Amino acid sequence: LGRYKLNFHFHTANEVVENFEYCSDENDKRIFNEKFASGFRYFDDVMSENVASNYGKFEVFKTIFENRYSKKSKTIISVNYHDEEDGKQKDVSKTLNAFGNRYGDRVFDRVFEMFNIIELTGNSLRR
Repeated sequence: LGRYKLNFHFHTANEVVENFEYCSDENDKRIFNEKFASGFRYFDDVMSENVASNYGKFEVFKTIFENRYSKKSKTIISVNYHDEEDGKQKDVSKTLNAFGNRYGDRVFDRVFEMFNIIELTGNSLRR
């Protein structure tokens, strides 16, 4: 295991959106897109992020996923169940449909190429 160095960058989804909102011009946005389109990255709490409002409403992760797909960049994401509430059935397919609704058909069509879907079962560690 010592010779296999698995380095990747970790970002929360809201941190990424905040970074985008700090972009003040097209050059900043180009640098932002280059940064998040490449490298091995892990994005946590995807689908819980705010819609960016930097000169209008913008789904940052739609663009990030499209750019990462084009560059064949390794990507890990974590997503909570959609509409997870106490007593409701946890449903992976409902969550995947919500993912497609949020980020669009183009991204949804590539989900199974970009990701291995792994459902983690068990009790939540949240209190």
